[in-house]
Amino acid sequence: LFLESIEKVSDRFDAIIVDEGQDFLQLWWDTILRLLADPDSGILYIFYDDCQRIFPVKAGYPDRYPIDGQPFLLQANCRTTQAIHNYALRFFPDEDIPRCKGIEGRAPEIVRVQGGQEIRALRETIDRLLGRGVKLSDILILSVRRGKAAREKSPWIREDTRVGNAKLTWGGGGPDKIVCRSIYKVKGLESDVVILVDSEQAERNYGTAVLYTAALRARHHLVVFECV
Repeated sequence: LFLESIEKVSDRFDAIIVDEGQDFLQLWWDTILRLLADPDSGILYIFYDDCQRIFPVKAGYPDRYPIDGQPFLLQANCRTTQAIHNYALRFFPDEDIPRCKGIEGRAPEIVRVQGGQEIRALRETIDRLLGRGVKLSDILILSVRRGKAAREKSPWIREDTRVGNAKLTWGGGGPDKIVCRSIYKVKGLESDVVILVDSEQAERNYGTAVLYTAALRARHHLVVFECV
């Protein structure tokens, strides 16, 4: 249907830049290449990180890219503090370890919580962050679960759950809202403070690449809840 549709429009491009290329289906490259004005000399850049590949290759996600030759390696983390970077490296699956250009920063908080105490622990953590001067709008609560499993099965983040004077929401933010998301919806994005929940589900169901990717969404501070 895509190939039939582009024959009806004249839009073509001299250059195409693809981000998060590791998440593109193999079939998508065929359609993207058709959008180049000159398929032979057109410019195509693909930015990707195979260490953040959280969708399985067997489901059609790429194990190759439509560019020949060796990639140019970008090996500097310019987003996070060194403390967050070093924590994320615990889950880094490659030998070519990237360096971090950020400041040293605050050590990530690892909070171990008994089952049934999730909301209480979340409330206490958010109160502590607010006491340090963190704004609600700077906080992102992030689950490693996917889709409905994150919204409906996580004991941490149900829509409209009240945490102090704020409510948790899977929608847009607001003056009294704390935004919740699945890592599968915020890949490539960032937040000043990330509270990572459902972490025990990662290695069990999704793999360590999910934890690596999730940890790197935090720019300044990371809190990781672990149920025991």
